[in-house]
Amino acid sequence: MIFSHLNKVPSKYWLIIWILATTLLLFMIGILVLNPIWQTYGIHVPGEPNTKVDFTYPVDSIFYIRNAEFGYRWSAKVPTSIWFHPVISWLIEIMPNTIPANWRYYFISIVSAPFALFFVYRYAQNVLEVNISPKFIPFAILVSGGLNMAVGNAESLSLLFNALIILSVLEHYPISVSLLFGIIAILIKPNALYMLAPLAVYGIYDLIGKEYKNALRSLVIALGILITWGVWILYVDYMSGQTGAYWQAREVATIPLYAGILTLIYRMVESIALGNIGEILKYATAFLIPLIDLWLVLLVPFRNEKHRLAIISGLIMLLLISFATSNPNKIFVYAMTLPSHLLIGWVVLQLGFQSLLKQSSFSKRYDFLAITALGVYVLVSIGMVVFFVVGTPLGWYI
Repeated sequence: MIFSHLNKVPSKYWLIIWILATTLLLFMIGILVLNPIWQTYGIHVPGEPNTKVDFTYPVDSIFYIRNAEFGYRWSAKVPTSIWFHPVISWLIEIMPNTIPANWRYYFISIVSAPFALFFVYRYAQNVLEVNISPKFIPFAILVSGGLNMAVGNAESLSLLFNALIILSVLEHYPISVSLLFGIIAILIKPNALYMLAPLAVYGIYDLIGKEYKNALRSLVIALGILITWGVWILYVDYMSGQTGAYWQAREVATIPLYAGILTLIYRMVESIALGNIGEILKYATAFLIPLIDLWLVLLVPFRNEKHRLAIISGLIMLLLISFATSNPNKIFVYAMTLPSHLLIGWVVLQLGFQSLLKQSSFSKRYDFLAITALGVYVLVSIGMVVFFVVGTPLGWYI
């Protein structure tokens, strides 16, 4: 009976149906699978073993909530307050206080997820030669870090606005609206900085193609991100009464900020030598995820090579920032703030399955590469799912 009704649903609605089904699946996984497992492990706030949390605000999410409930503590001596950018705390603060703060935070995350999935899908439609079937949207949970959307997180909202930044350029949104997306994105998380490289690629291509207005759009968004970031840094320093408070707060005791570009490699080798499993896995995933994406993006069929270059530049930006800060922490989930990371996962899974089922129109050689990529990607993805489930309460990627 249900299936007979589903067959009558117009094709244009299937995208929404699959996105909503994926969101429901994420919610069910979070509350029925991840929460019981993490409670068993006694998940707590990093550095605060007695402060227990749950799937609605895991790991360091509580600091957004504290900023919303108690306000920013303007001091570099309280780095867990001024470390975090303000938009999510503002959203928590303006929501009804009758709802517990952790559920307000989770609501922001779970509502951001379907919108992020929709706009990343739109992004895929703009840049790919192949059409991604909406049936593959639920496979977002297999993409490295995708399961993070099932719990309270700041990355889903960041992914949403980073996708809107790219779409602003591809679909020629009004410059004022495009600028607003850039401003909001950087005030959500510094991960908006990853978008600077793709914006530069599109801007250069548009200049060469004499599409000056779109080149200006890319430039305005990039400047909006950088200027807003700079203003926020100065504001944090001013409120803290200390020059450099923002950067001091972002220093991690075991990972000196800007200690040198080779520090990351040195610490990785040191971790391997000491046999620290959690640290080894942290560094392995920090390098493995962007490097696999860089390999897979070479196999993806794009409408124009500028899209491939834009994605490559974003992945390189992710790696460069990790090297510049000597910090591998949370690259596993930070990759999910790159729209291209999710796009690559979808297209590799679809092309691989189509080649496996002999349903593709590509050459036998490409089919072989697609199947090989699918095998590697599925193995890595399963490993990343296990890593996320077990590593989150154990602090392996924090």
